[in-house]
Amino acid sequence: MATSHAMAPLTILVNEKKHVLASGTYDPMQSLASFLRTRLSLTGTKIGCGEGGCGACTVLFTAPGQVPSPVNACLKLLGACGDSHILTTEGLGSSGSTFHQIQEAIADGNGSQCGFCTPGWVMAMASFLVSHPEASSEDELELEDYLDGNICRCTGYRPILEAFKNVLSARTSEQKKNKEASNKSSPAGCTGSCTTCKADCEDARGHDIEDLCCSSRSPPPPPTSLTATAPQLSSTFFAPTTLAQTFDILDDLRSSKPSFSVQVVSGHTGAGVSKYYNGTAPKNRVLESDVTVSIAGVAELRKISSENNMTTIGSNVTLKSLIALLSSSKSEVHRAAARHIGLVANTQVRAAGTWAGNLCMAAKYSDFPSDVYLTLTALNATVAIRTLQGQVLANVPVQVFCRDPEMQRNCSVLLSASFGESPFGGASNSFTIARRFKVTQRARNAHAHVNCFLVAELSESLVVKQSRVVFGGVTNSVSLAVKTADSLANTSLNDVSLAHTLEVFEKELLNDLGGINSSPDLLVSQKFLLSTAKNCIYKFFLYANERFASAKFPADLLGSGDESIPRGISSGLQSFGIDVDSLPVTAPVPKIAARLQASGEAKYAQDHNVPSGEGLGLHGSLVYTDRCNTRLASVNWQSIDKDRHPQVVGHADARDMSALSLGKNFLTPGEALFLESGRMVSHVGVVVGMVVASTEEAARAAAAEVVIDYIDCSSSEGGEATEKPPCFTLADAIKYDSKYSPVELPDSVMPSMKKGDVGIDEALAGSQRRVKGVVSTGSQKHFYFETQSAVAELAEGGGVFVRSSTQDVNRVQTAVAKVLGLASHKVVVRQKRAGGGYGGKISRCLTTACAAAVGTKKFGVPVKVVNDRISDMAIVGGREPMIIEYDVGFSDDGSLSAVKFKINVDGGGVVDASVDSLQMALGWSDSAYNVANFEATTQLYKTNTSVNTSCRAPGVAQSCFMYEEVLTRIGRELGMKAHEVQRLNLYKEGDVSPNGDTLKEVRIGSCWEKLWIEAEVEKKMAEAEAFNRGSRLRKRGVAISPVKYGVSGAGYKQMLQMSVYAEDGSVRISHSGCEIGQGIDTKVGQVVALKLGIDMSAIEFGESGSDLQPNTTCTGGSATSEVCCSAAIDACNKLLASLEGYEGDDFTSRVKAADADNVCLQFVGWSAPASDLNFQYYVWVAACVVVELDLLLGETVVLSADIQYDCGNQLNAFVDVGQIEGAFVMGLGYWLTERVTVDDGDGKLLTNGTWEYKPPMALDIPVEMNVRLLTDSPNSLEGNVLRSKATGEPPLIASSACFFAVRDAILQGYQGFGRGDDEQAWSLSAPATVDARGDALQGLYDSGSDFYKVV
Repeated sequence: MATSHAMAPLTILVNEKKHVLASGTYDPMQSLASFLRTRLSLTGTKIGCGEGGCGACTVLFTAPGQVPSPVNACLKLLGACGDSHILTTEGLGSSGSTFHQIQEAIADGNGSQCGFCTPGWVMAMASFLVSHPEASSEDELELEDYLDGNICRCTGYRPILEAFKNVLSARTSEQKKNKEASNKSSPAGCTGSCTTCKADCEDARGHDIEDLCCSSRSPPPPPTSLTATAPQLSSTFFAPTTLAQTFDILDDLRSSKPSFSVQVVSGHTGAGVSKYYNGTAPKNRVLESDVTVSIAGVAELRKISSENNMTTIGSNVTLKSLIALLSSSKSEVHRAAARHIGLVANTQVRAAGTWAGNLCMAAKYSDFPSDVYLTLTALNATVAIRTLQGQVLANVPVQVFCRDPEMQRNCSVLLSASFGESPFGGASNSFTIARRFKVTQRARNAHAHVNCFLVAELSESLVVKQSRVVFGGVTNSVSLAVKTADSLANTSLNDVSLAHTLEVFEKELLNDLGGINSSPDLLVSQKFLLSTAKNCIYKFFLYANERFASAKFPADLLGSGDESIPRGISSGLQSFGIDVDSLPVTAPVPKIAARLQASGEAKYAQDHNVPSGEGLGLHGSLVYTDRCNTRLASVNWQSIDKDRHPQVVGHADARDMSALSLGKNFLTPGEALFLESGRMVSHVGVVVGMVVASTEEAARAAAAEVVIDYIDCSSSEGGEATEKPPCFTLADAIKYDSKYSPVELPDSVMPSMKKGDVGIDEALAGSQRRVKGVVSTGSQKHFYFETQSAVAELAEGGGVFVRSSTQDVNRVQTAVAKVLGLASHKVVVRQKRAGGGYGGKISRCLTTACAAAVGTKKFGVPVKVVNDRISDMAIVGGREPMIIEYDVGFSDDGSLSAVKFKINVDGGGVVDASVDSLQMALGWSDSAYNVANFEATTQLYKTNTSVNTSCRAPGVAQSCFMYEEVLTRIGRELGMKAHEVQRLNLYKEGDVSPNGDTLKEVRIGSCWEKLWIEAEVEKKMAEAEAFNRGSRLRKRGVAISPVKYGVSGAGYKQMLQMSVYAEDGSVRISHSGCEIGQGIDTKVGQVVALKLGIDMSAIEFGESGSDLQPNTTCTGGSATSEVCCSAAIDACNKLLASLEGYEGDDFTSRVKAADADNVCLQFVGWSAPASDLNFQYYVWVAACVVVELDLLLGETVVLSADIQYDCGNQLNAFVDVGQIEGAFVMGLGYWLTERVTVDDGDGKLLTNGTWEYKPPMALDIPVEMNVRLLTDSPNSLEGNVLRSKATGEPPLIASSACFFAVRDAILQGYQGFGRGDDEQAWSLSAPATVDARGDALQGLYDSGSDFYKVV
């Protein structure tokens, strides 16, 4: 190989500090995120998904000679970072220096809850300011569009967006001030440019980011060419900086290593999702090729040239640069192309990824839904390639490049693409029109179910001269519909030609384009794909007619040809009262650690690195089953390629449990830590062992190679045979009567809840009217940002210390002690904070914690176990799917007389907290409605799916949704509005619920009335009706959801230690509540400050620990914060009692006096509430949601959500409003965007990772979201804590209004065509994803000419 490619050191600048990595001391294939976290301990760069889909790892990256760009550090290869400058949130600001304006804004604006995603948001905003140096408050909409690559599961996004808009507002004020001062003298050293100035000037505040991220104070070093062999890996990595070097390397490899596989990469962004197409998902091989050649540094391939109406772009041109080029074009086709490519992935991916990389993914994987392939096909583009023989082939049609196997085999490197102003040749003109559509699961950062690009050149008489029709998703690959385009020639775009075109398209699709997409992993119906594709053509017709024939165009079709529903700037109102006598309690106090979260200084379990080096620390990666309803034969650990993974030091499995005399079962009698050979595999995702290696990357790569052998369940070998078919859905389980038996359930399970003086069947029979039906709800993944994580190490005396991302340190202690066969006092478990939980870390955290503990026991060194995102989702279940049968009696006026529910619950493969979810579904099933006769029963079913468990408002979200469905059905039967039936049946003061509680302080009526007035609900409904009368193909829907949510501290046990320091009167607190984003520390701090009369700055918080607060209960159920505050009050009372008789001017002087008198100044607070009632109090909520729906594509925009909330006297206005917003948006995801689907053939999770699972993002939330807390409504019921009420879960129940508003819009659509009572209109299923909406609208599409009208 040429000597010019000799191995070289790597120089990289991180936060303005130079690091020179000697050859052989680094792995060029290591991700930048891993390098920052493990080598530099810059753990502010989080890894949330490892796929480029969440934004937690965002950093600002400046390559030599290029502008700073936001990149996903989880995808950026270290070897491609030579001579580059990286800026992380630690480099932006910290507590050790000063916090940056962005960090302060998001922290002080309540934009951080669990905080795990916060550094990524900070860096995304920093990149916006760098790329928009003149940005002001007029750029808020552009800002929201820009922030499409970051997910937050906690906040509901509104406070994040508002915080960043405040930064823009501050910039606007600053710019105005600078303008006014422009004639004044400048400080010494001023250059006149805040981005290059070295002067210490207040005016430069907020403009310093570019200096930090590109080290402009000294010129960047010239780029160097890198060749390195990854230490102890067989892959070879090259990073040429010229095209000649690239060709030289590729030619050398072909001649000297002809058997080697070579991958040429630039942005490397496709690595995040390639596993879904290369057959390795959910596990992924880190190394797909023997050799990697990164051409990211080849400037020649970044060139763009234009000549004779033709544009040529090099293969290193990023998507971001291509968008900028196309957006500035005078060609409508180009501008449409820019809009379409602007929807590829997200800002971070578009900044790093190239059009060529995206196109090569489409060439390699025919079913990859490439927007670039679709767009270049519409542009009639060609590409130039260099062959393996060194020849350059130009003018290769894009479709030939992507679909000709010989072309792909012979391609060495893709060089460029060329396209004209018009796809038909020559210059573009005003009669060349284009429309593109992309139908996705959520607004942004989602691949298409259906995407299309339509272009037509019209004559001056508006007759089609020629056209191009390109579709993706509806077929197995991108398809150019030639016959459909031909059918448009010489026609006017009217009703007649539309009908003909749709007919031709359907025939061409079925007969010439390979038929409708029939992928085995297809997540939507073929009928949805076909109708959506046809509706895209219809929209194109509508657009053309609205543009050119506006005088004749019907007013009720205006805007129907739009590519999407216009969305305004997000906004919101937060209304609450403040009790001045209770300050700082009730005040909007920012979270205590929020600034540390923003700067990356706040540590989580997975941020604690184990020592690196031989014999110092190890990493574990769980190995789990990919089949189910079979038996485990063996785990073949020898299948690991030791030559490829020499860092692997061993494994742990069930045999180690016996060899080490460890406990087999760590949770329930039915669930072992590692499954033993011969045992039944209940579901995909059963853990069978763990690979242990010196690096996390090696452990995961090796785990993917482990082969698991199974015994066919029909065989009698190795155990009892079974012919039972697998049950992958709750419907299957009901069909095959796959129930959990009573012996598998706790004795405390309550099977039913009843109310009434007569039997329920008698009451139903005596009702004036009756309605029966079935309601189904799906699952939901927790999608906590920090995956299940734990670090374990040996302690003195044979004990073990575990740091776990958990909601229950004592449960982890018990499980680890049980598994290791230790007494409890030998196990210490600590937790400072967790990156989200939502119930998923109450018990599901035990696997990683116990595995880490077993690893450290076996290997004698610290072991860290962190699930990658897809493994985490495969192993951990989620919210339980339910099928609820109802039989309801009611009167002619809509009042309820009898209600009977049968609640069937999917518990998954093993009994866990689904029992609790079942009980909550039952106990809360009366919702907010009073009825004289009520009966609800339950049944827990066993399916061959992952173990389901508690998920925010477990069981309650489903059962209360069911009640709302019943009332809307009653409204249908009676011809009443749903809200009329709801209002009629609401609980009133003194009513008795089915659980026997007499209801006091019933405020649902107050919430309803205040919502009605303050949110102007009647006006919203009138406006929706007026809109619907004037719009044929876009409809609005309105729905209200009232909530009664019972809360009780009974059963909780929480402890708090308070240490008071006599020197200065400062206080250090540790409590048993696990901080998972809900602000326990802050609320406790406010209570302590109130009780002791001190400032909150004098209070510091330590960790929760099994050694510090033994025998306490989990964090969950919304009540933990209040119970911890109650324990704080107890500790404060004890402290104040100890200070009685000691005089002083302030708290500190009294403490000093007590200390001088030898008074112990450490106090333990305890709270274990007891109550004779089922619930100590109820939270009351009413929410109104307005949505707009595109009847053609199923796209939905939530226009507004108004929430009236009974919070009593809130403990913290910021935290409580934030919890309300966050829970509501998580619920919005449950009802509108988040679908969980398993393969009905093998039980594998199909909606895994960020590629297929879609929590809401910033552009999915209500455009206007208003939260109003009831004022002058303290909680005065027995057991209240400072008259407050909980906020963690009740808002999620209210979010069901999103679903019902969407269905109302669908009903309005049917009514607009005279089919208001069509059963198809009522068929919408939950979740109401875009395809579910499309399926429910099929009845309209099937009406043919009545629906498809252009004029």
